[in-house]
Amino acid sequence: MDCVFVITSLSPAMVRQGEHNAYNVMSKKHVPEKKVAIIKACFYQDIVDGLEAQAMSVLRDDMSVVVERIDVVGAFELPSALHIVSTSGEGGKSPYAGYLLLGCIIRGETDHDRYVCESCFRGLMDVILRGRLAVGMGILTLRSREQAQARLVCGARAGRACLQMMALQDTYRG
Repeated sequence: MDCVFVITSLSPAMVRQGEHNAYNVMSKKHVPEKKVAIIKACFYQDIVDGLEAQAMSVLRDDMSVVVERIDVVGAFELPSALHIVSTSGEGGKSPYAGYLLLGCIIRGETDHDRYVCESCFRGLMDVILRGRLAVGMGILTLRSREQAQARLVCGARAGRACLQMMALQDTYRG
């Protein structure tokens, strides 16, 4: 098969029903495919979509990557989603070579954002280290919505980090 780059979008309902929607297929010479899961916290949908667009600009350059999108409500749900998805392969192993986590947490009038941040990042680090996962982290922590535009480039950085961590795993896992 010559198609080596497929972008798939999965909503939680589609995951339950086993459906996949292909959005984009590009043909190039055949190289081994690597699956990457993009797990998006969609509470600030417009901001996260901007992060994803930046990340995809990086991932599109790697023609061996097959991308699947999985949406969750907010950043608090990211650790649980990463754990569920990363252990969904045969024998509880990770079915993906890498994971790209995208989300946004904006400071509010209360301390709620601090608790969400601490829980999210602590939970993610636990899952990442236990599962020995290759992850690119694109979760913004902002004081206001206005800061988001200047920081959307973090999506591209997270995409590069994901690819670099995958390469590191390939080198040291054999």
